[in-house]
Amino acid sequence: MKVTQISRKSHKKRMNAGLRRFLTSVVLFFLIVAVCILIAVFYPMSRELAEKQQYASSEEVPDNAVVIRSIEVTGNRHLSAQNIILSSGLKVGQNFMTISKNAAEANILANCPYVKSVRITSPTYDSYVIAVEEKDALGAMYADGNWVVLGEDYTALGYLTVHGDTPDRYLYIKGAESSGGKLGEAALSAHHESVLRSILTELNAQEITGINCIDLTDAGDLALEWNHQIRVKLGTEVNLAQKIKVMNATLPMVLKNHGKQAEGTMDLSSYSNSDSANQMLYTPEGLLQISTTSSTQSGMTGSETSATGTETSAN
Repeated sequence: MKVTQISRKSHKKRMNAGLRRFLTSVVLFFLIVAVCILIAVFYPMSRELAEKQQYASSEEVPDNAVVIRSIEVTGNRHLSAQNIILSSGLKVGQNFMTISKNAAEANILANCPYVKSVRITSPTYDSYVIAVEEKDALGAMYADGNWVVLGEDYTALGYLTVHGDTPDRYLYIKGAESSGGKLGEAALSAHHESVLRSILTELNAQEITGINCIDLTDAGDLALEWNHQIRVKLGTEVNLAQKIKVMNATLPMVLKNHGKQAEGTMDLSSYSNSDSANQMLYTPEGLLQISTTSSTQSGMTGSETSATGTETSAN
């Protein structure tokens, strides 16, 4: 009888111990689940709060505020996306409550001379798109030890390091007077800008391509260079439109008579004087060199020498 009682007590202790272990396991399980839930809920919130504290302005960030997650730039050809984003003042992580699209657009226009227009949109609450339209570059001029890239609005777009006598890939505006302005401001003096506008307007109207240099060095001896082959002397700025029309009409004749690789000088300067008989004089490069040598040796005048072997076209 005594043995049976001891056996029952021992069995009961084992059952109680097992129950305690079970209950302990259940409690630990639910504690672990609860901790996991808390981590899953509050960790992202803590990260967002940290981002808000890092990037938001000094103003208090509302609990329901969101931040920029992505910024995209479209339409850029010359400027990098990073440059445009930095100029805008926008940044990933910024509290959207502190963002002014108008101010960001104004920042880009003020700091990026290449940008002609800009529009900032937000397709979603946390993503922004900066759409820019860039100015076309019409050429480059030399000023203050650099090549200055001119925009379609005749403002200075940027600087290039000088590596040679002419700017790579750009129409060379030779002898242009600098306005002394900064990037984004007028690049040329008012007079040279007016002359350059007149020349480019007529070149575009006549659909003339292949001009690699416009020489403004001497107001009385303006000139163009076509395809690195033929120098076109325009003389003064009088009747520029008519001179360029004559050039367009007679250049094919010169190339037909002297070959597509012909090099020389087309002189249209007589069109500057309405009282003279207007004519185009073409002198091949070889005759120019001979004339220069012979005039030096014999003391002949330039007009006497250049008449030798010169092709004339009256209009």
